[in-house]
Amino acid sequence: MCQEVYIMKINMTQWIQDTISSPVKKAMPILSFPGVQITGHTVEEMVRDGHLQAECMKAVADRFDTGAAFSLMDLSVEAEAFGSPVHYSEDEVPTVTAALVHEEDEAEALKVPEVGAGRTGECVKGIREVTEMITDRPVLAGIIGPFSLAGRILDMTEIMILCYEEPEMVETVLGKGSAASQISRGCGRWRSRSAPARPHLSEGTLPPGCMPWTLISRRNHAC
Repeated sequence: MCQEVYIMKINMTQWIQDTISSPVKKAMPILSFPGVQITGHTVEEMVRDGHLQAECMKAVADRFDTGAAFSLMDLSVEAEAFGSPVHYSEDEVPTVTAALVHEEDEAEALKVPEVGAGRTGECVKGIREVTEMITDRPVLAGIIGPFSLAGRILDMTEIMILCYEEPEMVETVLGKGSAASQISRGCGRWRSRSAPARPHLSEGTLPPGCMPWTLISRRNHAC
């Protein structure tokens, strides 16, 4: 049985305010894949192993005084969980190699994967581990946006044409992608005490001390 835990190691609202008001801005580069040069692992090894992802994030945090620690930006994870074919390489980011959906009936039949499907479980595992390893700055966990996900399921070039010629099919896939992007889907284990509940953020798989990038960008834009 899932039990909600009302914990947050870092007050993210205060952190955002402090970051905006600080006269000295710390860089927040996304160094997840270049980090393999520090840890000595291959990209393929890291994207398949949550523990290695945590080790890489920790190594980057130890080497650089960044404003926050970022999870890996692997835009193939969610598409692969849907069933898209993915190419792996020792030194390149995984890439989706072919469209998964070609017809409306395939779009309708597309199953929305649960949290933990494919490599999503390893990504969540890595974030959970690294929040115990990095405690001096926030850990920001990223998920792909619905249109980017739909583009990988339909093919990035093809979706541009389909927006005009088959908008209903695109809308169907976008709906499936939006459902997959909901952090609250699958488990209601974590809720931030410091932030009001939001339908897409209030309950999800992220551990304490972490916040989705999307909320950071939206709040900064609002300021």
